[in-house]
Order: sequence, then structure tokens, then C-alpha cells
Amino acid sequence: MRQPKDGDHRDSIPRGLEFLIFWHCSTAGLALAGIAGAFWYVSPKLNLLYGLEYGLGLMIFIMVIWWLLLKIVLSTAGTIGIIKAREWGRQTSIVHAALTLLFVPIGIVVGAIVILYLHKPRIKEYFNRR
Repeated sequence: MRQPKDGDHRDSIPRGLEFLIFWHCSTAGLALAGIAGAFWYVSPKLNLLYGLEYGLGLMIFIMVIWWLLLKIVLSTAGTIGIIKAREWGRQTSIVHAALTLLFVPIGIVVGAIVILYLHKPRIKEYFNRR
């Protein structure tokens, strides 16, 4: 745990939670970049997506946008909850990590590490004493 400096009256935050905040922020940023990239790629072809043969493409495009929006919402909520040291922030981070397990192979490693870290007794205690 980080030791508070002189005059710093905040409780010390476990070091792993600082990494978790960084992970949430970078995930939200990458998801936002993914949405921008998807619209950049698809926008010239939008008039073609209305045909029957392109209906599946439009459905996949909409599903990808919804998935990325879900990642942004979970990342933002998790970051706020961790900064405020609320139990719902820990639970949101666990859900976000569980969804990250779907991305092979890096997602499995990162998601598993985050889930195991958030289930440590001292981390649970940190969120429950608030």
C-alpha cells in the first residue's frame, strides 16, 4: 500500500488499484477509438448496407458498437467506483474483467489477474470499510 505523505489525510490506496484505474481508462479510450474507427470505415459504405445482402453486415456493425459502448460504460463506472472506494466499483470491475476473458489470449490473462486480485481479502476489506 502507498503510504500517505505529510498532510495527506486520504487513506492509502492499494498499488494494484492504481493499475486497475489505468486499465479501465485505457480500455475506455481504446473502445472509443474503436467506435470512431468503425464509423470511419463504414461511413463511405453506409448506402450499401441497406441492401438485403448487406443486412448481416449492418447487424454485426451495430453489435460491435453496442459491445464497445458497454465496455466504455463498465470502464467508466469501474473507475469512478474504485476512486471512491465503493463496493459497487469492485463488482463492476469484476464484471468488466469477466467480459475481458472473451478476448483470447491477452484478455484471459488480464481478466484472470484482475478477478483474482479483486477477490483478495485485503482488497475486499478496503472496499467494505467505506
